[in-house]
Amino acid sequence: MRSLVTVVSALVALHAAAHAQRAAAVAEDNLRKPLGSYALFGLGPGSGGIQIVDGASGPEIYLNGSDIWTPFWHALRYDPDHHGYADRYVSAAIGCEDYGCGLRRLVRGDVLAREGTEVALLHDEFLDDKGLIEIVDEASGLPLLEFELQGELMDGTAADLDGDGLLELLFLIEDGLDNRLEITSGDGTSLLQHPVAQSVYGNHVIVAQLDGDPAPEIATSFGLILDGASFEPEWDAGVAGWYVAAGQLDTDRPQELVIAQSFGTVWAFDIDLQEERWAFDHFNASALRLADLDEDGLDEVLVGDGQFGGITIYDGDSLVEEGFVQNPDHGITDIQVGDVDQDGELEIVWGSGSASTGTDEFFVSDATTQGVEWRAPTLGGPMVGPGHGDVDGDGRAEIVVAGTRGRFGFQTGPLLVFLDEESLAPLATPQLFSNATAEIHDVVLSDVDEDGDDEVVVAGRDFSGFVRIYDIGAGFVPSQRMAASADSGASFRYVQIADADGDGVREVLAASGGESTGSQGNRVYAFHPDTGVQLRRSASLGGTFDGLETIAVADLDADGVQEVAALLYRGEVGVFDGRTLATEAILPGSFTALALANDGLLLGTLDGEVRLVSYDGASFTTLYSRDLGERAVTGLSLRPRGNLLVASDGELGLWGRGLVKRLWHTENYGPGTGRRVLSLVPNKTLLTCGKFAVFTFAER
Repeated sequence: MRSLVTVVSALVALHAAAHAQRAAAVAEDNLRKPLGSYALFGLGPGSGGIQIVDGASGPEIYLNGSDIWTPFWHALRYDPDHHGYADRYVSAAIGCEDYGCGLRRLVRGDVLAREGTEVALLHDEFLDDKGLIEIVDEASGLPLLEFELQGELMDGTAADLDGDGLLELLFLIEDGLDNRLEITSGDGTSLLQHPVAQSVYGNHVIVAQLDGDPAPEIATSFGLILDGASFEPEWDAGVAGWYVAAGQLDTDRPQELVIAQSFGTVWAFDIDLQEERWAFDHFNASALRLADLDEDGLDEVLVGDGQFGGITIYDGDSLVEEGFVQNPDHGITDIQVGDVDQDGELEIVWGSGSASTGTDEFFVSDATTQGVEWRAPTLGGPMVGPGHGDVDGDGRAEIVVAGTRGRFGFQTGPLLVFLDEESLAPLATPQLFSNATAEIHDVVLSDVDEDGDDEVVVAGRDFSGFVRIYDIGAGFVPSQRMAASADSGASFRYVQIADADGDGVREVLAASGGESTGSQGNRVYAFHPDTGVQLRRSASLGGTFDGLETIAVADLDADGVQEVAALLYRGEVGVFDGRTLATEAILPGSFTALALANDGLLLGTLDGEVRLVSYDGASFTTLYSRDLGERAVTGLSLRPRGNLLVASDGELGLWGRGLVKRLWHTENYGPGTGRRVLSLVPNKTLLTCGKFAVFTFAER
């Protein structure tokens, strides 16, 4: 192996040490990994690159997802039982969670001298003018180390340049007067910084065998070719493109290089001969891939359109157009080719929505017919729910979740997703709303009409808040049986079915929040479950744009009458008479979580405190409190043996009696994790939604 730079930068060393400590702390603190998961595909699926890898039980598709500043990645595999693709793994939230960063590339391989395979996550934190590289264990997702690069990270890849069995990491960095191609080892040790005189904004880099010598070549989309062993320049193609790929366009052994401009020309070059092979015009490209679709030993050229259009397939020698994959959306994120369903035929795997504020989708198409074999459900986050019950009367329970929004912008409304209880494989994705302005903020399952089958209850908003109840027929087809609404300018954030007034008939209780200046306040509403008629409503809590996030029903003052407690997020808790919704008490504070306890109410605060509050005959007083740290407590759920599930900062943790010791915790799955936790008793598992996925965890 080439002698490495012996002195690692202080920054790299510090980050490596910090992550080693963090990994050790995670192991010691009983990290609980999900048993199962199902993720939405989010914004720009595949924009960080799509990879097809050999998994333990067949091919898997690795790609990134994102839900409004919460990036993640997941691994899909074909599910023959349901004729689609299901998540084998969904990562925790990765990188930074704000506007100023994005996942540029996901790279998988052996980058560290250790057992197991790694995944390198290449983030561009462009507001801070730096690249952040995270190395995680592929099997567990646990962090191994991270390091930073100065400048804006445009692209990256990995290849074993020195033949030692470990991959080096290659980066294109835009950094003012210091634009460069940088190569590091897997631990961040710098091996090369090759200056680039021009801007590398939007450019890409690959490694391929392009000439007759043993060493691979490093090729960039702006035409620079370096020897992969000596790092010496071999040739400059003299073109300025954005996308680059390599493949076999003729029968000589070295591969050819193809470079595509975003607007303009696509070129092919014989690097060993240092000459242009062919060129043609293509209006607007956003993705490029070379693959042998017809299995004749020569690659086709696949060019993805950056706007409306699709993927055009060209013969790599004659440039005859051989096929076209129609994109119903706008812009192709990336293209990959492989037999992902193990049927003996190739598929084209691709994402869309890279260049618009409209729909972002993910597809698997037949490489021969170019027809769509599978289309991922289009869910706009955050993920809400979950609900659990038997909606179709077959004796087997299903799980239901929903995306808050539909197809990101201007096409269709949000979807429900019914999932298999054991595998979390998607069973059906019915659409409830035809208008893209509708949002679902909560979904539960309940046998509202007591016919033995559970109904789906959704709460949300369009131009006003709504609650709707659906019967689910054969094939998971929904049929609306009740609709209720609030005043214009409001949304319903939380819904529960309960007999709050003690008359023997359960009602629909919904918590509202303000969405515009036309809102009539943040209130608890009670609706008739059959007619949707408003029966009563509480006084308003908080200001115009606040919102009630959670409600709980119990006889809190032991007077024989149910009370309804409602949480104003980051504000007070209101306690209302269940019969009239008249105000009984206001508990002042900055509360962020609410749950029932045997002795009263459990409250979580913005600054990390958990309180047990009980009625003492005259008022609600604090019986017990414990400070769990500085992070806001955003979810609480009382468990057997006096244990308590506590959600904070996207993590879910199980604390023992008295909140003295945390028994286990999860990674960060984004805001909203643990807001509602259900217990799947036969499996002894917990079910909850994170921001971008639904997860099951072993409770014990």
